[in-house]
Amino acid sequence: MTVRGSLALLVVVALAAPAAAAGQARDCELVQARKARSITSGNTEIWFISGPAEFACTDSTVVRADSAVLTRETSLELIGRVFYADAERTLEADRAVYYMEAARLVAQDNVVLTDLRQHGSVIRGPRLTYERAGPQRPEARTIVTGRPHATLYPRDAGEAAPGDSAEQPFDVDADWMEIQGEGRFSATGSVEIARGETRSGAHAATFDPAADLLVLTGEAWIRQEDLRLEGQSVEVRLEGEQLRGIIARQDAHLEGRDLNVDASTVRLEFAEGALQRLIAVATPPADASAADTSAASAGRARAVAVARELRLVADSIDALAPGQELRQLVAVGEAFAQRQLDSLSTGLPELVATDWVSGDTVHAYFTAAEPRPDSGAAVAALPPDRSAQHAAGRDSAEIVLERLVVVGPGGRAQALYRVSRERDEPGPPAINYTVADRIILILSEGEIKEAEATGEVRGRYLEPVRGSVGRAAGPASGGRQPPAARSR
Repeated sequence: MTVRGSLALLVVVALAAPAAAAGQARDCELVQARKARSITSGNTEIWFISGPAEFACTDSTVVRADSAVLTRETSLELIGRVFYADAERTLEADRAVYYMEAARLVAQDNVVLTDLRQHGSVIRGPRLTYERAGPQRPEARTIVTGRPHATLYPRDAGEAAPGDSAEQPFDVDADWMEIQGEGRFSATGSVEIARGETRSGAHAATFDPAADLLVLTGEAWIRQEDLRLEGQSVEVRLEGEQLRGIIARQDAHLEGRDLNVDASTVRLEFAEGALQRLIAVATPPADASAADTSAASAGRARAVAVARELRLVADSIDALAPGQELRQLVAVGEAFAQRQLDSLSTGLPELVATDWVSGDTVHAYFTAAEPRPDSGAAVAALPPDRSAQHAAGRDSAEIVLERLVVVGPGGRAQALYRVSRERDEPGPPAINYTVADRIILILSEGEIKEAEATGEVRGRYLEPVRGSVGRAAGPASGGRQPPAARSR
């Protein structure tokens, strides 16, 4: 028996691209069956085939099932251990029906779709629907529902070196998945994606292989090692198999080992898979009037970065982190930076309890902390398991703030900082407030040790008297001279 036209349309979409033969005719012949009989109901001829039944097609396509029911010009139903294979993919299911007029295939129960071209990429789920491209449907599409799971290998995974991350597949779980046209993949409903140690999730996700672009929308997040980025949408761009960049938009939030950031938009730039740069941008409210700058300034969102002991607020913040180690923060646009409370804050009013700078631009420079002199002895005294944990923690050296530079031409640069007293002079620190065009503060061991101001320098130096908070002073009458006395 030869079945023409029916199985010729039984083509399942690949995971990455539609079948090249989707529009081509093929002849398929029943090559094995235990029994085949037909009945005619009105003008409809129905064939009942018990098996196992196997069909072979002229293009080497093979279809098998425990039994089949063919309704001429209407549908082909495959029942029990359904197996379909062509040169590009295989499909397995407990049951499948192909509706000829609609050019639609529906597979149910224990569905497994494997793409042979993509190194074994697989989608598993309870129900799969494939719709072939045609005059009313420009692109073929496959829909899988019932919380399917996809294991997707990159296109060039087979060319990756042994152990290379390119060999790692993307594992995707979602309530609903669709593959359309040239492999555009989308998923919705509690989407979870994993590749190696990287995890991500959102309400919905789309991936365009032609653009190497993954877009997560709806409470989106991505986590890689000790880095977590969140936003209402997150775009991930790849370059080949390497991560090139990530952009989080709308209420973006980043948590890292050395840096936390909140902004309207956060962009991460990578090189060879390692983070190199971060750019955080604040978006003014849509109703902010350019003429009412004071109201806009008071109501607009700001970019905020917290790096160890420093908090920065500005219109935009640029973080440089070569080799994924934070080295510099640049805050631009009414920038403000403030250090956290420390031992010098004790007994001081809130207004002068911490060091701060403000201006048009603030540059903050960081360096790796020097190991404490007693750290070796302390580690040696730890139990073996604790000592090993401590050694592992030293792989990424702790960073410390070493320099602050604030720029504000026309006297818009301001700095307020504390100067600790000599060891033999207990009491609150001195307070130095400076206004200039440019101010540089140098830190060592957590305190400001040197200061330099340029332009028209103005300010006040307050040296506290024992038993009081402080008094205004001209030339210091005792203790350490203020670092900002050096100007040019």
